[in-house]
Amino acid sequence: MANKRFQRKPKLQQRDHEWLYGINAVEAAISSSYRKLFAMWVKHPVGERIQGLQKAAEERGITIKKAAPEIFEMHCPDGVHQGVLLECSARHLETPTSLPATQKLNPFYLVLDQIKDPQNFGAILRSAAFFGCSGCIITKDHSPGVTPAVSKASVGVAEWFPIFETTNLARFLTDQKKNGFWIVGLAGDGKTELRKLERDRPLLLVLGNEGRGLRQLVKQQCDWDVRIDGTEQVESLNVSVAAALACYQLGSQEEGSACKDFVSA
Repeated sequence: MANKRFQRKPKLQQRDHEWLYGINAVEAAISSSYRKLFAMWVKHPVGERIQGLQKAAEERGITIKKAAPEIFEMHCPDGVHQGVLLECSARHLETPTSLPATQKLNPFYLVLDQIKDPQNFGAILRSAAFFGCSGCIITKDHSPGVTPAVSKASVGVAEWFPIFETTNLARFLTDQKKNGFWIVGLAGDGKTELRKLERDRPLLLVLGNEGRGLRQLVKQQCDWDVRIDGTEQVESLNVSVAAALACYQLGSQEEGSACKDFVSA
């Protein structure tokens, strides 16, 4: 029997793109420079805010397209799209060997040790930006990344807030110690209460995974471990709530003074 020749179809090149939804997320993405923007899809009739978005998109040379309902169902089946979609590239994240300089005397950054839930990640970014955190570091693996769901949950903060990623978190923390940062781990069994933590030096505040908390190798890099005290009736807080409390505690301190509880041995 003669051998049959099978002609392979050329593979379609998948464009590196996502579909952002929600007015705040789309507005923030248009105003920032972390994504390539391809087209904005709108559902008619449009309201006043979307008219403003269209004008801003047109000024940046973004194509405006009228979207049928099935477009929203396809790219935003479970989200509240508010009548607008933005077709864009994935958000660019840097992997720095050292964190960028800030204007703050004692900056603090959040470090997320394999936070996996997009809603938690988005809520954490929103709180971090609200309370003046300098930026956020995530793990490249076991993290949702800056997805459309994260951007929506953060009310657009994820589109402009400084976010960095690292492939080896323990090594990254070691390197930042050499750059003058002190590492604080937030855990339920922390030795010191959060309220005693003072922002008297550059800090990296590390929060662990929703289920298992901080990994052992990461915990070993922490100079201090702190906890949030509450009532005995409730064992713990959601990680995004814990992050908000920690950011409030640190963000409310201008410069901070030396604290005996945190003088290294």
